Amino acid sequence: MSHCPKCGSSMQIHLEVDRNFIRERTGQERFQEFLNQYHGKKLVVRNLA
Repeated sequence: MSHCPKCGSSMQIHLEVDRNFIRERTGQERFQEFLNQYHGKKLVVRNLA
């Protein structure tokens, strides 16, 4: 598990698992635009995080 470099507490993956999840509407809109732009095209997505 990852830890905060400043305070050392454990960090969580940004998933909707409890009431503390923050929905980012603009992020969802950007993701939908991304999907629409590349729909039907060959695409490789790499997660470097």
